[in-house]
Amino acid sequence: MFSSHRRCGRTALAALALVTAAIAGLVVPARPVAATPGTSFVLVADPQERKVFSYRVPGMQLADTLHDVGLGVAGTGANTGLGSATHSGTIALTGGRVIGTDDTRQEVIEIRVAATGRLSVPRRTSARLPTNGAWAAVDPLYRYFAVSSGSGVDESTGLVNIVDLATFRNHVVELPLDLDEEVHVYLGGVPVKLFASVGGRILAFPLSRLLEGDLTPSSESPLNPGSHGPFVSPVTGKLGLTTAAGLDVVDLTCVRALPGVVVPRLACPHLELGRRTTIPWNVDGLSGSQNFRPRLMSDGQTVVGALGVAPPTATQWAETRQDVHVADLTSGTARRFTLGRGIAPRFASGAGLAAFVTVHPSGDRLHLLDTRRSSPTYLRLAGNAALAPMANGPVAGQPTAGRERRFVAMTPDGRYAFASHGGDGRFSVVDTRSMSVRTVAVPTALRGGGYLVGIDLAAMPSDLMAR
Repeated sequence: MFSSHRRCGRTALAALALVTAAIAGLVVPARPVAATPGTSFVLVADPQERKVFSYRVPGMQLADTLHDVGLGVAGTGANTGLGSATHSGTIALTGGRVIGTDDTRQEVIEIRVAATGRLSVPRRTSARLPTNGAWAAVDPLYRYFAVSSGSGVDESTGLVNIVDLATFRNHVVELPLDLDEEVHVYLGGVPVKLFASVGGRILAFPLSRLLEGDLTPSSESPLNPGSHGPFVSPVTGKLGLTTAAGLDVVDLTCVRALPGVVVPRLACPHLELGRRTTIPWNVDGLSGSQNFRPRLMSDGQTVVGALGVAPPTATQWAETRQDVHVADLTSGTARRFTLGRGIAPRFASGAGLAAFVTVHPSGDRLHLLDTRRSSPTYLRLAGNAALAPMANGPVAGQPTAGRERRFVAMTPDGRYAFASHGGDGRFSVVDTRSMSVRTVAVPTALRGGGYLVGIDLAAMPSDLMAR
């Protein structure tokens, strides 16, 4: 039982005032903003070597190294067989707090980044992550962090770890699954509720009751099968996830709103699941595949992702068509266009920009997409930069197994983008204004691509999901 449950006795008005203030800060302006001088860093993790490095941005000096800390699984990774960065990712909160999982040690950890760049792990707690951390989220007031496991007790049961961020105590919940799919988690409402997909359905659980063992949902909504990748939007009051049929979007409703009090939908009292709609993948004459890694843009109402339409055989990987799918949560419509061909790793986003990388025999490139709704170049490529090839990168006409890959990150203000060079012990830094590129050495090889995250000590996350 969490000791922080006693805090639930706060008055509804006080809680709503706090939540309103918190969510107001979650909405990053659509125009890229300048970072506070001296507060931006990029963390570079090597899960194979269990080390995390901090580099000061923009000077890119190595500030500190954490030893024996894993942000990821040093096992078999997709496409490479050389290892993978953490599946669930991390979420960077204000004050240099980075929350994630150390899957090897079966822990949820908090990494602190000081203004000097010094790294520490002040808090950690045991977790049940039989394979890895799958999907993770925080609530709008950063009171709880929830992370599901890639596998549960068996095919019919999913695991969710719920960490009280005040005490850093963990409570593990076992949820019955309708389908053998990963559990996707979301947190919101006053009092807090856990929203969890269980394969074909998403359920709402009052957190206080759930932690006491009551698995009775307060509401539910149907979902299409084939789920992989969640999002939640405080601006539009919607959450959802990608499915085989399309982007499933579920409305959140206030069952008991306070008279005369207007709060963001995600912060309302007695939040419940409402109507579901599905935004299709096949639009603008392009079809095939699914967005497996959606990201909410800084405007709070646009969900973006890449869709790779693979050729018939693995040796033809260079012919994979990489499309970008953009969903507007306000209008319920989507656009789709082709980015390029080859391999596209997880992409990154900052204020007003998204950064994609394509790996191709003709040359690897980093592409910037303008995501500012008021911009005359909205949803157009804002620039691209050539990346030095990886020594053991994929080879045309050969399977990608055993070959290296890249990981992509961006500072919250969108000012700098980063791409790792798997196996080469370095990463590229792209100035998003000039599109100039420099490479920075890392003390370890970054086999498998490693894991990168751009942070700013003063920034509040515009996305409540870990990435």
